[in-house]
Amino acid sequence: MRLLQFIHYSPDMEDDWDRFVAKSRNGTFIHSRAFMDYHSDRFDDQSALVISDDEIVGVFPAHAIMSGVASHNGLTFGGIVYGMDQRASLVRDMLAGLSDHFATAGFKKITYKAVPHIFHRYPAEDDLFALQSLNAKLIRRDLSAVIPPNGPDKISSLRKRGKKKAQRNNVVIREGDFYEEFYALLAHVLRKHNATPIHSIAELKLLKKRLPERFKLFGAFENDELTAATWVFRFDTALHTQYLANSPRGQETGALDLLLFHVLDLAVQDNLYLSFGASTERGGSVLNEGLMTQKEGFGARGLVLDQYEITL
Repeated sequence: MRLLQFIHYSPDMEDDWDRFVAKSRNGTFIHSRAFMDYHSDRFDDQSALVISDDEIVGVFPAHAIMSGVASHNGLTFGGIVYGMDQRASLVRDMLAGLSDHFATAGFKKITYKAVPHIFHRYPAEDDLFALQSLNAKLIRRDLSAVIPPNGPDKISSLRKRGKKKAQRNNVVIREGDFYEEFYALLAHVLRKHNATPIHSIAELKLLKKRLPERFKLFGAFENDELTAATWVFRFDTALHTQYLANSPRGQETGALDLLLFHVLDLAVQDNLYLSFGASTERGGSVLNEGLMTQKEGFGARGLVLDQYEITL
């Protein structure tokens, strides 16, 4: 067993952290400090670096939540990030060592959200195997919807009709920085469900400024009126629709269908997965069938997003 050190992250380690994430098997831009730290005021950061022979062999984005540590509630997924040189036995030892590290600090549990395989640069499910040696329990399973890089097997006639309706209404798709219009539309849509956007408009703009190539805002416009929109995360292996918003007029004209066909075309063109995100509610226990059916209409099929709990 290699001798491992576990060091609490500090801002002076940002460059070393980000360089490791950039060359890792399963790290993504949302594991970078440029992304993580935009909402650092919301979380008690407990991120750790794993060191062996004076080299980083793993990083663990994490924050304290009550008596436990989570990886990471401010990210779509967290988990331990590791590279090509970190073999399965070392990933196992790193997770075991992290458990001891946080137990010594007085924490009682770790909540763990692994990186789904579609976001891996190279196969990296060593951590999922290692979790069983720590007696980790599956505590939540959400269902996402994904289209593979070679495109959908079949698209429903309903979605195709929506696209044609939008074209007949002269709806056009634009990419741009129309964040005020987008946010107003998104907030209006979510208000009907007694919800608000996870991000503030200031945060959307800050992320775009920090990571301009990672965020794309696409809108469907009819006579310069925004009728549907989506904020897209561009990962190395996938496009992910973080938000979808559709106005009443957009529903009439099929604007969202046309918009999503556009995003799908971009994903296929660049040989990327298209991820629509979770269609589950109430802690993953209930499937929103209408939402999932809409995504399935584009040819997307289910991908699980799991959360585990390690008792310390």
